[in-house]
Amino acid sequence: MSYNHGREFKKFGARQRCLRRQYERLGMPETNIEALYQTDLQEFNSDRRNEEHDPVRLDDCEPLVAQEDGCHSRLWWVEEIDNAALAKRLKSLPETDLELLTLYAIEGHSQPDIAVMLSINQSNVSRRLSKLKKFLEIFEKHA
Repeated sequence: MSYNHGREFKKFGARQRCLRRQYERLGMPETNIEALYQTDLQEFNSDRRNEEHDPVRLDDCEPLVAQEDGCHSRLWWVEEIDNAALAKRLKSLPETDLELLTLYAIEGHSQPDIAVMLSINQSNVSRRLSKLKKFLEIFEKHA
């Protein structure tokens, strides 16, 4: 699994938007929020340079759990869907299906990589993704 700057920057941006909302709710001045963002961006770029030279192995990955405040949840993207009916249908899916969608569509992992991460066969990943694709196509036809 190689480093994907676009995917990582997208995740960084989502975390930063969440932090910005929290800081604004706490009444932090915009200049301080921007200073924190710039510091985090420098750290992100430093981490990116390190990652390109020392890739992370699958054993080093964080566990797939949500944080209490919900901002760092792996399923953050479901909350950002504008279509309320689609968001409701996605929330009704089992967490394993949402995790699979997150790994494939949001984080951009390949089917073989997902199979290794979830400790299942690649054919199972493919079959489950096909079912999810049909689920979304059916929703699209009825929307």
